[in-house]
Amino acid sequence: MRLLAAFIALVGSAYGAPNSSFVDADRTELIKAAPELGTLEFDSDQSGLDPLLRVTGQQLESMFAKFINVSIAEDVHEMRFDSAHMMWTEQREKFTYVGQAVPFAELRRKANVGLPALLEVQRFLVAGHFLEMLKDLLPANQKQSRFKYLGQIAESGGRSFVVAFAQRDETRQGLVWVDEVAKRVVRLRFDVLKPVEGQSFESFTRDVCFVPVTFSALETTPWLPSGATVHVRFAGGELHSVHRFSDYHVDGFENDSDPVQLKEDTGEAPGFAAMEEDGIETLLKGVAALEAQKPSEALAPLREAVTRLPDRVEPGYYMGLALLGTDDLAAAETQFRQAVKRSPTFAPAHNELGVVLFRRGDAKGAVAEFSEAVRLDPANPTWHTNLDKAAPKPVAATARAAVSPTAGDVTIKVDVLLAERLHCFGVGGRGQMG
Repeated sequence: MRLLAAFIALVGSAYGAPNSSFVDADRTELIKAAPELGTLEFDSDQSGLDPLLRVTGQQLESMFAKFINVSIAEDVHEMRFDSAHMMWTEQREKFTYVGQAVPFAELRRKANVGLPALLEVQRFLVAGHFLEMLKDLLPANQKQSRFKYLGQIAESGGRSFVVAFAQRDETRQGLVWVDEVAKRVVRLRFDVLKPVEGQSFESFTRDVCFVPVTFSALETTPWLPSGATVHVRFAGGELHSVHRFSDYHVDGFENDSDPVQLKEDTGEAPGFAAMEEDGIETLLKGVAALEAQKPSEALAPLREAVTRLPDRVEPGYYMGLALLGTDDLAAAETQFRQAVKRSPTFAPAHNELGVVLFRRGDAKGAVAEFSEAVRLDPANPTWHTNLDKAAPKPVAATARAAVSPTAGDVTIKVDVLLAERLHCFGVGGRGQMG
């Protein structure tokens, strides 16, 4: 489904990186790069770091030594931006995620299909190798990284130690959450800093949660992914995908005709909780409701997105659209004023603020906002139409004359999502005045 035609940067600071590495970053930089660390009890004492790494590494080593072929149901929700066509698309698909023991490998199969679904995988940028991420923490590999203990954090009813690491060759870095009691990895964020040959991207982040899955008959409890997010920035656009895992089995369990064997081949994940809706999924749910010309239905998800993505301007901007669509002009004005304050070169927000002001009887304020939209984006006919309708002809002509002859070459410099021309939603009184 086509969502919108002018998003510019869907994912911002929540998937960013500090100016220095995670290991060298200060508290402020770390929280900016990983906002969830805002509740971390930071601790500068490094005396417990080596014992923690040693125990965690030994447990990982034991896990991989006893690893078995496993298959996991995987639901992928991928959201992709194509900058060449200025278009966001989303797609969902179900796969079987397979972890192979000897030789160790990770692959995907189309759900309910025996052979790898290569065509389906090519259709998705389904970044995986979530299990292999753990190998950086094996005892033999730890010497290749620098580590720093950050502190403790309480999440999901338990407490975890949080450790930052950075590869000495500066190719990747990450954050690892280690359960305080079991000393197992419960979450791992992995940022690739330098693409390998043949790859081209500006940033590549994987954030994976792990759950212990017990196969009692086989006396093994591997740590398997329970949920993951992937975000990639590249020259042609961006990608954000959400991966949800469930139904852990020994690979090949589909052939079990004996109920006893099927039970033995089924893993148990006590305390497993399905991954909640991602903040960006919530945002796009609200955007989809706007596209469907249902602004009242967009309000709830957009309010939630505003709360969950506080450092981003676009949730509030779309909240303004929804409020405008439901004729709550005062609240819409507040949202649009905040948007233009945070992103002064955001032409659609100036236009929408002009629409609200015009409908509230402030023609002078409306003309000022429409004129600014024209100045910022003179090629957009909607802005000109609104200016003509709001201003006397001499005023409108003067505003257009003020636009530099080269203004059409001006680049809109924003680090947030831009809205599509609002008349695409087809709701009267929004975007283009009717």
